[in-house]
Amino acid sequence: MAAAAALAGPLLAQPARGQRPAREAVIERWNRMTPEEREQALARLPPERRRLIERRLEAFRDLTPEQQRRFRRFNALPPERQGEIRSVYRRFRELPAERRRSMLREMRALRGLPGDERRRRLESEEIRQRFSAEERKMLSDLADVFDEVSGTEPKPASPPPDPDR
Repeated sequence: MAAAAALAGPLLAQPARGQRPAREAVIERWNRMTPEEREQALARLPPERRRLIERRLEAFRDLTPEQQRRFRRFNALPPERQGEIRSVYRRFRELPAERRRSMLREMRALRGLPGDERRRRLESEEIRQRFSAEERKMLSDLADVFDEVSGTEPKPASPPPDPDR
């Protein structure tokens, strides 16, 4: 998720004046080009812009197929939702390294829980003692974001045992 979110902001297509914003990431257009078309297009760019595009293409190619899929799903979200996700991720990155590590461990555990269990875990005394209210909100938001860009829904709760059995 982090790699996709980090790439997402700078790779979104910028619309020309008077045009509606493009929903496609610039990286997707470059990746669809043949090597010859890409080289010709890059040759027309100023050197600094060319280097920037080349670095971003390389970074995208270095992503795993799953990360590339998440990146594409992120770019398919409405711009407002993308902004909300970037905001959560930015707040997370601003945390001290040790807090980020603690939150990452907990986030991995939360992602594996059904929705109602996730909510109970976030409201548990253990989590209240380990994380501030802001960190708990961030954990919840980040787990939801992961589900959203991964194309998964929180796991459904296990059905209650049948009392007649």
